Amino acid sequence: MLFRSQLGWNVTVYNNCGKENKEYEGVKYRHYWEWNYRDKQDVTILWRHPKPVDYDINSTKVFIDMHDVIPDGEFTKERMKKIDGVFLKTNAHKKIYPSIPNEKAIIIPNGVDVSLFDEKIEKNPYLILNTSSPDRHLESTLDIFEKLIKKSDKPWKLAWYYGWGVYDQVQDRKSTRLNSSHGYISYA
Repeated sequence: MLFRSQLGWNVTVYNNCGKENKEYEGVKYRHYWEWNYRDKQDVTILWRHPKPVDYDINSTKVFIDMHDVIPDGEFTKERMKKIDGVFLKTNAHKKIYPSIPNEKAIIIPNGVDVSLFDEKIEKNPYLILNTSSPDRHLESTLDIFEKLIKKSDKPWKLAWYYGWGVYDQVQDRKSTRLNSSHGYISYA
């Protein structure tokens, strides 16, 4: 698979990249405060919210990559005129936003496309993989998981592979720390 940067595109990601700017695989990572909506861009992909389109972004195409659920009212008619497409994760995610016209709602799921691998991947029907930040619902998930394993004699496993850095920071402020880059809970 070729990255856009390998195809001659100038790709810059404006984000919280730590102490200094970086470059990987030809993609430049810059601090978010360096982004200037007046700079000419061919394609701009905004993350998680349409509010930045309130500015007159100097871009040929503007997309929103939605990962969360925000009020449908954030996708006003004025904003939708400036947006070329909204990347949503599932059809269920799409149904939450009736304000986004069908022609602008683009389903781009999270996850891995296993067809890109040479080997057959066997799914574990008893593995629950959580890719949401634990600061949002760790206790609820563990409560539900506990009920599941009490009702079944199957070898259930719960793997959690996202957001532990944020969770660690929140817990650190409470003087409790979970030292891991991911979580893995297994019940047999």
